[in-house]
Amino acid sequence: MLSSRKPVFKPPGTVKKAATTKPTTKPTLPKWSSLGMTMVQRAEQAAAKKKRAAEEAATRVKDLALAKTAANTKCPCGFRWLPVYRGYWKCSEGHHELGCGAVRGSCILSSRG
Repeated sequence: MLSSRKPVFKPPGTVKKAATTKPTTKPTLPKWSSLGMTMVQRAEQAAAKKKRAAEEAATRVKDLALAKTAANTKCPCGFRWLPVYRGYWKCSEGHHELGCGAVRGSCILSSRG
């Protein structure tokens, strides 16, 4: 038997479409997660990072102090300090140096006689 029911005509744009779901993407994982680091290793890594940051801050403070010294003073022979590179100066005649010794870790004022 045929159905006597006629399909109802709906103008275009009024028919609701089924909601489409967005494709799920994998969440991005931190670097350590893919390497399989343990909690202890992560803690050690964080401690090392903090230590490096503290050392860099101390170096910056030392460099600033040296920069002020170089700007406000003259070398023992009476000439100006000229910057050579960060944290290191020479007098304009090249007889004296002012800077932080990487090996000794202390500020030096050396003389080349």
